[in-house]
Amino acid sequence: MKLKTIEKIQQDSDRIVIFIHGFMGSPAQFSGLMDLAYGKGFSVVSLLLPGHGKSGFDFARTRLRSWEEYLDKQLKHFSSYKKIYLIGHSLGGLLAVNATLKFEISGVVLISSPLKLSLLQAEAIKKRVKLLFNSVEPDISQAYRQSHSINKSYILSMPFWLRVLCQPFKLMKKTEQNLPMIRVPTLLIHSESDETASFKSSAMFDKLLLNSDHEIVLLKESWHAYFTKAEQEIIYTKISDFISL
Repeated sequence: MKLKTIEKIQQDSDRIVIFIHGFMGSPAQFSGLMDLAYGKGFSVVSLLLPGHGKSGFDFARTRLRSWEEYLDKQLKHFSSYKKIYLIGHSLGGLLAVNATLKFEISGVVLISSPLKLSLLQAEAIKKRVKLLFNSVEPDISQAYRQSHSINKSYILSMPFWLRVLCQPFKLMKKTEQNLPMIRVPTLLIHSESDETASFKSSAMFDKLLLNSDHEIVLLKESWHAYFTKAEQEIIYTKISDFISL
């Protein structure tokens, strides 16, 4: 099935939640949260960033600027809404929080968003190997399939990924510099067991969000893109309360 931006617009609503996936992510990964927000009377949109949902060769040509420009275009398009909330996973959260410096945003949620990456830790490597060889429980495997949008020509295109692989580091550096200027309410959700976004990121966000009324929700068992049922309930409750302010 071809991936595309998902929209569920409520004609009489003046509130919208815009979801932003991360590096190689997919708009489909927010389906449960979209239902939650829609049920609370929000219009909901889950974006498909440039270079995603196509081949690995398309992905190799994408850049940070194209993601930022696309998000800017979407925020201008939906600017008539009285309340706009942004919810981003991983690098999508970083795109979201930086966008608040340019647009009137009511609040932003960052889920598993990194300022540092867990690349060499033994437990993180172990998890990535299990994912690579599909030796994980079915619900974990399903969560990662749903959060991945690059399938066609994935292996063949990887030799051309050098420049696109640099983009997350550019975005993390830019975000770290911008965080002291962020003034919108911010909800951060991070798991100690995240195999991609270093858990140290949560402390960095807490230290750098000098002017933002922010809350950090720390999880124990969830992965980068998989959340246990118990911790998923915590996430849904926290986000539901956050967008109800």
